[in-house]
Amino acid sequence: YVDSSSGTVGTNIDKFMELVNLIKTVKGKIDLDAKYLLQQLIDYRVVSEKQSTYTWMRPTGAIVLGETYTEAVEFLTNPKKQALIEDLRAELKIKE
Repeated sequence: YVDSSSGTVGTNIDKFMELVNLIKTVKGKIDLDAKYLLQQLIDYRVVSEKQSTYTWMRPTGAIVLGETYTEAVEFLTNPKKQALIEDLRAELKIKE
């Protein structure tokens, strides 16, 4: 991955270094976990992403996680939303 980099800005090396720097802090690890969770939720169609809005369609009504990727990640790292996050994880586990 790194060896196939072209050496320009935004290359594989830059992405790799961003990830390395992210996991150096506790907050970075939490953000990485939230980004991974969000990608899984999208991949398994628990959450839909349309025009940069992330929406969880649940039987009791839709919940918008965020109007941007950053807002959706912040939703998933918000301790006050822990009950909803656990529900999201449970729904994901069913679909896996």
